Amino acid sequence: MHAGVTPVVLTPAQNKVVEDGVRQMAANPGAQLKAVTATRIAEQPGIHVCGYVATKGANGKEGTDLPFYVELREAEGKPVAERGQVGSNPSKLSKIKFVCRRNG
Repeated sequence: MHAGVTPVVLTPAQNKVVEDGVRQMAANPGAQLKAVTATRIAEQPGIHVCGYVATKGANGKEGTDLPFYVELREAEGKPVAERGQVGSNPSKLSKIKFVCRRNG
C-alpha cells in the first residue's frame, strides 16, 4: 500500500451502492463484482473502490471481466456513488488504472 492510503472495509450499505452503480454502468443488472478493493486516500474525499465486473457475451454466456472504479461519498449520512467508470477501451482503462493505482 502507498503512503497515506488506508484500506477500508465497506459496510453492507456501501457495498450495495457500489454494486448498483457498477451494474448500471455495465448495463447488466445481474453482474457479479470480483476482486473489490476499497481505500481512503489522505487529503482526498471519499472512498475509492476498484475491482472487476463480470459481463455477459453476445451469446448470453459469461463474457470478459471488465475493470471498474467508483468514488464513494456520503450525502445526508448515506453512501452515494459519485463517479465511476467501467470498461476496457483505452480512455476508460487509462482512467481506471490511474484511480486504482493505489488500491494495491
